[in-house]
Amino acid sequence: MIELPAAVRVMSAVWPTVWEILWPIVSPIVTITTVVAHIAFAIAVYRDARGLSQSGRLCLVHELFWGMVTLIGGVFMAAIYWAIHHSRLNPSVSIAPPEDEDGT
Repeated sequence: MIELPAAVRVMSAVWPTVWEILWPIVSPIVTITTVVAHIAFAIAVYRDARGLSQSGRLCLVHELFWGMVTLIGGVFMAAIYWAIHHSRLNPSVSIAPPEDEDGT
């Protein structure tokens, strides 16, 4: 193993690394972004689940539960919700493209 020169060892012990400088700035930004994303996905999943519940196509649990689970689990739970309700894993999802507004 190569040993660092004494001057480099002193400088690295005195000067903070880039990460030590940026972490107090980056950490709150990451935290706030994560919280906002969780809230946004939870609201979107809840609204979609409420619509599916009214049409009788909601699977497994109540729409409030889907919203709360997505609030905790974030993007991962939103992806599971989508896979259960809107992907081809759900046999009630048709493969036909949606119709335009004029009916064609």
